Amino acid sequence: MTVLHTFAANIRRFRKQSGLSQEAFAERCGLHRTYISAVEREKRNISLTNVEKIAQTLGVPAFWLFIDPVDPDSQSIPAPLELPPEYYGAKADE
Repeated sequence: MTVLHTFAANIRRFRKQSGLSQEAFAERCGLHRTYISAVEREKRNISLTNVEKIAQTLGVPAFWLFIDPVDPDSQSIPAPLELPPEYYGAKADE
């Protein structure tokens, strides 16, 4: 699998497991629905800024989006990590 394929497949898998349509997901990310569609279809390269937006919206660390699943047929995702608020852009004293 290519990195682009793995990334696109993971976004689609995590989004569907979250029960979100592309439109609802895109809105939560602050991105356009057609952009999310193109990313999931491997038609767009994506900036790190948008990788971070997508990961934060899915509630997963960004690096999870680049990892091949051990079992590609598995529909389960690991439990979300407990990340410090700073990961999501909050200041330490908030």
